[in-house]
Amino acid sequence: MVKVNLDLIMVKRGISSKDLAKKIGITPANLSILKTGKAKGIRFATLDKICEVLDCQPGDILEYSREGTSQMSKAEEEQIYLENKKTLMDLINVAYNEVKDPKFSNFRVQLMQSYKALDNDDDYIKIMLDLRTNILQADLSLNLKTRISGLPVEYGEIFNFIEPQLKKIDSQVLDQYNRYGFVPLRYGSTVKYFD
Repeated sequence: MVKVNLDLIMVKRGISSKDLAKKIGITPANLSILKTGKAKGIRFATLDKICEVLDCQPGDILEYSREGTSQMSKAEEEQIYLENKKTLMDLINVAYNEVKDPKFSNFRVQLMQSYKALDNDDDYIKIMLDLRTNILQADLSLNLKTRISGLPVEYGEIFNFIEPQLKKIDSQVLDQYNRYGFVPLRYGSTVKYFD
C-alpha cells in the first residue's frame, strides 16, 4: 500500500495547500485528492514540481507500507515502540534544552513532565496526545494555520514525529482518550486530530 505524506511535508515547509497548488499548477481540489491519498496516480511532471517547490525527494512524499499484508510479531512491535519512545525522549530533551524563550516556560514544564512520563513507561498514546495538545497551545497568539510552523523548530519536530503515529491509531482507541476526536484548546476552540 502506498501512503501519501504530502501534508506532513507541507507542514514542515510551512506552505498552504492554496500556495502549493498555485506554484505547481494544479487546482486546490486536485491537490486535496492527492494529499488524502484518494488519487489513483500522479504524473511524474507533477511529482517533479512538488519536489522542486517543497525541496524534498519523492520518497519523502510517497511511502510504501506492507500494512495488511503481514502481521508484526510482538517482538517487532516492542522494538518499534522502544525506538519511537527513545526518539521522542531525544526530541523532547533537545527542545527543552534549546528553546529558552520565557514565553514558553509553561510549555517547558509540560515537556519535562512528558519526558518523565515516558521514562516511567506511562501510557505512550496518552503522552503523545498530551504533547500534541500542549504544542498546539504553546503559543495561542498564532492563528491555527501557523500554530505549528510559527513555533520554534524543535517543537515542530516533536509535533511532526507524533502526528503520523496518532494518525495510524484507530479512531476508536483515540476516542477513549479524547472525547469526539477533538483536542480542546484554550478559549473554547478545537482542532480535529485525525481525518
